Amino acid sequence: MAALLMMAAVLWAQEPPEALNVHRHDGSVSSTLFDGLQNLEFLDGSIVVHLCSGASQSILMDDVRKITFGDYVSDGFLVLFSVVDEKGGMLSATADGVEIFSGTSVKEGSNVLFTAIPDENCEVKEWKINGVAVKDNMTNTLSVYDVKESLNVTVEFNLLNALAESMAQESMKVYRNGENDIVVESTLDIKACSLMDICGRIVYQGVTGSMSNQVVIPVNYLPAGVYLVNIETAKGNMSRKVIISK
Repeated sequence: MAALLMMAAVLWAQEPPEALNVHRHDGSVSSTLFDGLQNLEFLDGSIVVHLCSGASQSILMDDVRKITFGDYVSDGFLVLFSVVDEKGGMLSATADGVEIFSGTSVKEGSNVLFTAIPDENCEVKEWKINGVAVKDNMTNTLSVYDVKESLNVTVEFNLLNALAESMAQESMKVYRNGENDIVVESTLDIKACSLMDICGRIVYQGVTGSMSNQVVIPVNYLPAGVYLVNIETAKGNMSRKVIISK
């Protein structure tokens, strides 16, 4: 791996490459544009690709045949995604349940799930696909099924006004209870509660059965990272971002 990094540094100095290409044993190629790439890390038998946006992807070394630096290799349709003005929150994506990052290509027919994680005082304002606004969707997720073209997805966040933010903060609170649990409290009765990771995967889902103002979520089995807590109440759904650290 050290030799690989040295070779990449020499090539980079001569002529900056367009993309990082990961060739797998099954013949597929994951090609990622270097725009926005922060660094590579080799950790616990995996290659971890870190982006300037804060997103990252882990690829098992056992699945990798070789890594090349050069032209972008198209192995399907290019998927780009970003937050408008880079303000208000984060955006991640998965293709058929596998985490991807902006600049990755996916095969035809893939199902891509985009997950927005708003900052505490923000909410989703608008989604766009290839410049066209998505109607009637101001939720934190956007699904594109059976992909047949390249995608450029953006999400724009809206800053809550002071009154709405104050009411939202009072209606739902999330805090850690030691190292093992997250406590979710609301001034409204909670019908159901779920916890979603940054890739949009539901890692906890529960129904209170009887109306309750508090839910305790066990998190000791979860890796460190950013998660989204969602609750369902009689007056609608609410969500909060939570960071789990070990």
